[in-house]
Amino acid sequence: MNKTKQHLKRLLMLLIGISSLSIVAYDFNQVHTPLSLSENTIEKKLVISTDTNNDIVTGSLVRFTVLDDQQQIVKGAKILVNNTVVSNPWVATSGTVDIKAIKEGYLPSEDLQLYILSETYAIGSLH
Repeated sequence: MNKTKQHLKRLLMLLIGISSLSIVAYDFNQVHTPLSLSENTIEKKLVISTDTNNDIVTGSLVRFTVLDDQQQIVKGAKILVNNTVVSNPWVATSGTVDIKAIKEGYLPSEDLQLYILSETYAIGSLH
């Protein structure tokens, strides 16, 4: 009976040891599995700009360019003015507006803040 207990203890220790090794080996393989990085796994950040450095007046057309952080043109990005999707080009409305570009698979652009001059102010300032 004493030998049977010793055999059972050894068998139990052997099974515990094998189980522990298989768990460690499984975790080891999971941690060290090489990752395949593609352009789809790393999101690029959008950058938005306007086509003008001049004052923008209410009613004028403003064209936007959207690039990624590698300076490549991004087609199909949505332009948001004060969180509302607008067309490109956009007809400027007066006041201060926050403009952003978004597209699936990309990080959104930083807000571009524009101050749009009213027509009366722009005309009056010319005299």
